[in-house]
Order: sequence, then C-alpha cells, then structure tokens
Amino acid sequence: MHTLHLAKTRAAQRRNQGGAVMFLVTMTLAVLASVGIYALAAATSEVTASGSERQATQTHYLAEYGTVASTQMMSASRAQSYIATMIATPDSGCWSLPVNATTQPDNVIRACSHVKDIEIAAAGGWTGATFGTFTGIAAPTPDFVVEYTGLAKAFTPPRYALNLNICFAEITASAYGTTMPANSFGEGIETQRARLIAGPVTGAICQ
Repeated sequence: MHTLHLAKTRAAQRRNQGGAVMFLVTMTLAVLASVGIYALAAATSEVTASGSERQATQTHYLAEYGTVASTQMMSASRAQSYIATMIATPDSGCWSLPVNATTQPDNVIRACSHVKDIEIAAAGGWTGATFGTFTGIAAPTPDFVVEYTGLAKAFTPPRYALNLNICFAEITASAYGTTMPANSFGEGIETQRARLIAGPVTGAICQ
C-alpha cells in the first residue's frame, strides 16, 4: 500500500506540473523565433548598407567624371565659345553663383553655363555608364551636370612669355553627380569643384 500511495502521489504531482512544461516549451520557441527574426533583420540591414555604399561610390565617380569631362570640354578650341555664351546669355538657377549675383548689372558676374552629360557625349567626352543590379536591387540611373561659373581674368600660366599680350580666363567648374534608384527613393548626389584656366581667349573678360 505504501508503494502504491507514493506512485499515486507522484502521478498527481506530474499532472499539476503539466502547465509548467507547456510554459517552458512555449518560451523556448518564442526565444528561438526572436533570434531568427533578429538574424533576418540584421541580414536585411547589411544588404541595405551594402547597397547604399555601392550607390555612394558610383555617385562619387560620376561627380569625378564630371570634373574631368568639364576640363576636357573647356579646351582651348571650345573655351572662347563657352565664355561668350556664359556672358551673353547666362543660365538661370546656377547653384554656384553668389546669392545676389543674378541682380548684378555686370554680365561677367552673372556668367553661368550648364553642360549636361548628353552635350559632353555629343562632343565625344562621355560614353555613358551602365550599372548592374546588386543583390536584387535595381540598378540606379546615372547622371551628372557641370556648372561653369566664377568667370574672371587669370594670370598668364607658367611657360608663357608675359609680353605676348594674350588673355586667359579662370572658370569654376562644379560637377554634380547623381544616382537615382528605380524606386525613386534614396537619391545619391555628390559635388566636386575645380578651378580651370582656359585660353587664350578674347572678349569682355580680357578688358
């Protein structure tokens, strides 16, 4: 009887502990699910950060290419034409100009010209860019524009005789590189700036 009584007592105790076992199993599953969700979130953040880093690198090289292309476009054979256009018909909405430049009567102060990538491509200085997809992310659309401002008479560069009576122009070239993803969210933009000495030139800038 004593053995039977102990067995019945242990069975009753096990029945009372059935809820605790279910609680432990449920909590274990919840912890495992939380770990899995955290791992998925961390992987998603890593992919997003890698995509953003890739886009930033592409934007950087686009702006750098715009700076190099602006130097090529402002060669001695084209400088005179660009400078004449900047002075005669300054473009509006130039970011690089001072705030009050557009209200100045002097066209040299207001001088500005935008050169888009299609114009540089037409001149043979831009072959376009093709960016592939990255871990399922659509390729961004590359673009850049160069802004010529800050027109001023420059000192004669080295290796030129000072008695030649020729004129050179100093121009500020601001290259704006942009990358726009397919979903139109998270645009990347970078600006690079260079000071160019172009010439020999003639015209109002030399007076």
